[in-house]
Amino acid sequence: MRSTSRFLVFLLFLKECSVSVAFLPLARVHRTRIHSSIESTADDAEFVLTSSDSGPNGAQVHELRFPSLPGQAADVPEIVMETGRIARQAAGSLTLTRGESVILATAARDDKPKEEIDFLPLSVEHQERFSSAGLTSGSYNKRDGRPAEHEILVCRLIDRPIRPLIAAGWRHETQLLSWVLSYDGVRSCDPLAITASSAALYLSDVPLSKPVAAVQVGLSEDGSTYLLNPSLDEMEKSQVHLTIAGTEDAVLMIEGAADFLPEDKMIQAVKFGHEAIQTLCRGIFALGEAVGVVKNFSTIKAQPEGLQEKVDAAFMDKVDGMYAIGGTKKAQGEIMSTLSKEVVQVFEPEFPEDVVAIKGAFKDLLCRRMFARAQETGLRADGRGVADIRHIDVQAGLLPRVHGSALFTRGETQALATATLGDASMRQKIDTIGGTASKRFYLQYTFPPSSVGETGRVGAPGCREA
Repeated sequence: MRSTSRFLVFLLFLKECSVSVAFLPLARVHRTRIHSSIESTADDAEFVLTSSDSGPNGAQVHELRFPSLPGQAADVPEIVMETGRIARQAAGSLTLTRGESVILATAARDDKPKEEIDFLPLSVEHQERFSSAGLTSGSYNKRDGRPAEHEILVCRLIDRPIRPLIAAGWRHETQLLSWVLSYDGVRSCDPLAITASSAALYLSDVPLSKPVAAVQVGLSEDGSTYLLNPSLDEMEKSQVHLTIAGTEDAVLMIEGAADFLPEDKMIQAVKFGHEAIQTLCRGIFALGEAVGVVKNFSTIKAQPEGLQEKVDAAFMDKVDGMYAIGGTKKAQGEIMSTLSKEVVQVFEPEFPEDVVAIKGAFKDLLCRRMFARAQETGLRADGRGVADIRHIDVQAGLLPRVHGSALFTRGETQALATATLGDASMRQKIDTIGGTASKRFYLQYTFPPSSVGETGRVGAPGCREA
């Protein structure tokens, strides 16, 4: 009997053994595509691209190998990217392997755009599965649950360099998913997750202008040699810890820290990492050409011709007047809200299907006039000079029963902080794919919606709070 959705799982339970099975459905429909095997090689020192019919049901699989990267030590395993074998129902999917570490990244988007919004609806999820390291969670609930703090931070690392490269006006709900399926425990998977997610998105029809790649950079213990994608042991002894992401043309993100590293050495470290990023980006670009990627620009609406000029002519004086008044953020916000409603009322009859574009044109005017005011008069939007700082006030000991408390106020921004001391038994215990760890110092940051005068969801920490 024929069935495309039947799976047989045999579990052998051994005495005194605990078995954890994770099932991740990757595709529900198999499409058969038969193609001949193609091999193409760019510079042998950079990458090797191979296409074959080795996938399920003869599906075409494209494999991209990087035997070595510029500046990479000989003991670092090669990077292998593959698409066409797994998760073929996604708009774009890719597995990235380095040694015994394997990342699966998928990109998906809704068919219908959300024309009423004025922002890019991109969400990123990253999960480091305990099974990837042959572990199960130490908690009572063994299921991989909500994202850990590190996973949320990796989501931000993925989002930050990719978001600016998606075409303006893209309004399709877009989701990037990244899973660590296998982890060798030798090197961090963070840069692999960034590279794999970017490649998956680049292989989809989402209008990502160019591929993004990432690497980690460290420094040898004696400070003489830069290390590309160093091991965890090497990173512990390094003076610098950098995660660098970028395109072939530019560096887009630098995340990390350094131990009193001279400026020239830091710049050299960034250049060192960018050379490897360029090689990875060239390979991903070649992979996209082999797959035959076609980007979707059909639903992106251009701003109506002449709209910006008309908004500028009608509202520039009013915007300048608002900035000239100065005052508090709340007072300016009320004026800005009134002007925003007015600009829609004025131009909606002429551009009835472009309300989002009208708001965008007004926002562009606000930004340009704020910048011009600072350049021309040396004054900021709130009336301060470019060298003036907000008034700072600090009060300590506000809360009687906590170990320490303080209220820090700078202008209209406030932070209420508390400190709690404990013995070694109160350390925070953390389960990770690298094993169980503990922290002596941990910070809880809360950003309630009321702090900016808004309503919103209150619950588990979000990306900003993590």
